[in-house]
Amino acid sequence: MRVLVVLLAALLSLAAPALAEEMVIVVLPVNNQSVEAAAAQARLGLSPQGTVLTDERTSRIIVKDYPANIEQVKALLKRTDVAMPMVSLAVDYGMSDSSNGGTFGVTPQGVVVLNGSSATSARGEMKVVTMSGSEAVLAVGEQVPIPVAQFFFGQAAELGLIPVGVVFQDVTTGFGVVPRVVGADEIVLQVYPRVAYRSAQGDGVIRFMQSASTVRARNGQTVVLATPSRDDRGLSRQIFATGRWSSSSEGSIRVTPTVMR
Repeated sequence: MRVLVVLLAALLSLAAPALAEEMVIVVLPVNNQSVEAAAAQARLGLSPQGTVLTDERTSRIIVKDYPANIEQVKALLKRTDVAMPMVSLAVDYGMSDSSNGGTFGVTPQGVVVLNGSSATSARGEMKVVTMSGSEAVLAVGEQVPIPVAQFFFGQAAELGLIPVGVVFQDVTTGFGVVPRVVGADEIVLQVYPRVAYRSAQGDGVIRFMQSASTVRARNGQTVVLATPSRDDRGLSRQIFATGRWSSSSEGSIRVTPTVMR
């Protein structure tokens, strides 16, 4: 019995420092990803009592937990917060409509087109640089007229992508492109319709991932990333500024991705 008491006392003495351990607060820098992504990774190392806050302004996360858990969080970030390759995207996009009758839309410069002739087009070129795995924004139409913008509102509402009660005040249409470097000479490109809006209820971004398409390309290779079709609910067609579908409408997004060494 005496031996058991001695062993129990020894165990309690070993556990005492752990029981008395206090939580600490550390501020950790985030260098190569969003603070939201870093916070999500940090939560994997937290205790049930641990918390993490984000500071987007300074690109830091604020972690409160026991020292052992803090060390786990630091180890996680060391493995995940690493520099990713930068990718340059040379983009040529546009759509033409040779149907009879009038068409309307928005040019890449944001100008309304209202034309009764038999052929109209909206084309543009741009070059953007983004990190592998991050979104690049290809803005096509700015200050989109409300009658055109209502189409996107209807699609977003039907898919549950927009809060109830939002009323568009200003709309920018385009595409989101996410390049991912997957090998020494290969890049996976994902493209999807993207609408950014301002409203009295707050600003927001609608990403129509249901209409996303993906293609693989070699470094420096030009690929056709997307073409408007009936399958994408008419989103690309509207973004490309054509007022209605016709069998003679043609459109595409041609992208040349280049990994910046």
